[in-house]
Amino acid sequence: MDQKTYLKKFMLWTGVLLAVLMILINLFTFKVVEATPIEEIAKRFVVCLAILAGYELFAAFLFGPLSYHLWYERRKE
Repeated sequence: MDQKTYLKKFMLWTGVLLAVLMILINLFTFKVVEATPIEEIAKRFVVCLAILAGYELFAAFLFGPLSYHLWYERRKE
């Protein structure tokens, strides 16, 4: 598998795992601070998307290539 394919799979699966983790955290720590529950859910959704987008940038440019070179290339040899 080349580095580009590895990075796509790495970003997909780390994004999915992070999204599931954020959903679970939001379900267990849900408390209405805004005026209505819909506003609270919308706020949490937007914040989670921003966190996920920021993480995916780091995954694409830092964590993905690092894991490819440290683990995948060594295992391949």
